[in-house]
Amino acid sequence: MERSGSLQRVATEDAQRSWRKMQADSHSAFIQKSQRIQLAAEYGKRTQPVVRDFLRSSHVRLSAALRALGGTPCQRTATELRDAVNMWGAEVDPVFWYEKKKNGGGGRPICRFSPVLMSRHKMLEFAVRPQLQPDPGLFGIPQAGRSRDDAVRAIRKLVLSGHSLLAEVDVKNCYQSINPDALYELPLPKQT
Repeated sequence: MERSGSLQRVATEDAQRSWRKMQADSHSAFIQKSQRIQLAAEYGKRTQPVVRDFLRSSHVRLSAALRALGGTPCQRTATELRDAVNMWGAEVDPVFWYEKKKNGGGGRPICRFSPVLMSRHKMLEFAVRPQLQPDPGLFGIPQAGRSRDDAVRAIRKLVLSGHSLLAEVDVKNCYQSINPDALYELPLPKQT
């Protein structure tokens, strides 16, 4: 009788092992397919077919679902979310937001996406980002490959070469200047 208990534990371990493998395979497919988009863009080829392949892949959708859920979600929750993600669907989940107080005064709107919308955003980020070429003068952007330390080195080089004036440019209060409720006033397709 103890053997059946042992077999049950092994069966559970096999199911967990299978779920971990499915997660790893999905994350691997996500990375490989997003790299194909980047290669197509770099070589000047049409990206539409590889983007379509990326967005339709059930492995990519599962990886995006896992990224949106965070932590260690159960297989059922993750696969249900994967199946709910339709990149070509007309339905749009509402975005909820609240204001978070800033230490220096004022507030910052914080958005909360539904898991479906978060999954869609994760996929779109990796479908669009490889196709964008950042301006060579920008620093601190991962796609540009130039960190803030690189910015400091570039400024130092300019100062040593005789440049004496420096202008710092930053977008201030960008998020605070947008009223999220006003976005619903725009002539955008309404949720059905």
